[in-house]
Amino acid sequence: TGWIVEIDSQRFHIAIGDRYVFGRHTECEIHVEDEFVSRRHLEFVAGRTELTMLVLKPDNPPSIADMTIPGAEVIRPEDCPLRIRAGETFLEVHCQPGTLLNALIEQNQG
Repeated sequence: TGWIVEIDSQRFHIAIGDRYVFGRHTECEIHVEDEFVSRRHLEFVAGRTELTMLVLKPDNPPSIADMTIPGAEVIRPEDCPLRIRAGETFLEVHCQPGTLLNALIEQNQG
């Protein structure tokens, strides 16, 4: 279970409990060569039923469907696949089947 962030043909698997930073810095787990992306641009925090995207550079925010995301965005399985633009880079977020199942179980228990 977990989440997948895809850029072009690269797939990054983010397991529940993991934190991945996206940016130009070579130490970022999701590293890109895009001059319009900050060194540490976004951070993805994977939970059992949601992926939180934290904007690390509020002066250079990402967008989803041409809407600017100023601080944080909670991504749920039903939002997937979700296309995010940061700089000139497009990221696509997918949830793995077990993550969707976890979300459905929690909805039915609540």
